[in-house]
Parts: sequence; C-alpha cells; structure tokens
Amino acid sequence: MTIRCWIRRLPFGADPGAPRSQPAVSQYVKQLEAVLGFALFKRSANRIIPLQEAWELLRNVELEHVL
Repeated sequence: MTIRCWIRRLPFGADPGAPRSQPAVSQYVKQLEAVLGFALFKRSANRIIPLQEAWELLRNVELEHVL
C-alpha cells in the first residue's frame, strides 16, 4: 500500500490546507510521527507499509468522527 492509498482514507478532504503533493504528505506524516513520538510506517526505498500503530490511529480518528 502506498502513502497515497492510505492517506485517502484520512479525513483531509474538507481541509483546504491539507497536504496534496507527495512531498507535502511525506513531510506532514514525518511531523505527525514526531508529535506522536512513534513511527506510523515502515519505509523502504520505494514504498511504505503502515504499521499497527498507523491502523490504530486511523481507527481512533474514524471513531472520533462517528461520535
């Protein structure tokens, strides 16, 4: 799964200031990881793989939007 596929599941659509380009999304994710204090993805030369922490964060975000 690429970062583009994963990030599409996040609720950025309504935010006009949300990152749109690959470099901007990459920077956003790195900043988010720094704030959270843990990695969200396993990175290799040409792909990333969401870690369990990323899926847990996504579930929590989705739950917040439902409540």
